[in-house]
Amino acid sequence: LVQNDDGTWPESDDTYKAGAWTLTAHEARPGHELQFSSMIEGGVSITRGVFAFNSANVVLGESWAQNEIERYTYRIPGQATAYYYGYLNLQALRTQTEIAMGDKFDAMAFHDFILAQGLLPPEILAQAVRDNFITL
Repeated sequence: LVQNDDGTWPESDDTYKAGAWTLTAHEARPGHELQFSSMIEGGVSITRGVFAFNSANVVLGESWAQNEIERYTYRIPGQATAYYYGYLNLQALRTQTEIAMGDKFDAMAFHDFILAQGLLPPEILAQAVRDNFITL
């Protein structure tokens, strides 16, 4: 893309309405905010909620864009990959759970259970689902 004369980018997160809405829904409301609120309300310790890394932000200009570039290239180069790895694992876990439970599968109950576990590595989360959700 070519920058505008004022240094902003055309159709960036702060000027492209569909992109800004989607990013905001993911990163802020309801996205991560709902995720963290639900965890605390569901009994996950405040310590786990407070010390869980949440990089919620919406790019608001060139300095924020530069921050994102630095974030993904040398400060936290694995974050985007980790998100995708987590996404693939969660999709697979949901599919496995749907198959195991058949007609008894309840999507809302599944997602409520996932949120109630707090932030866990994929393998531990999968074990919790197998041991404490599928058997319900």
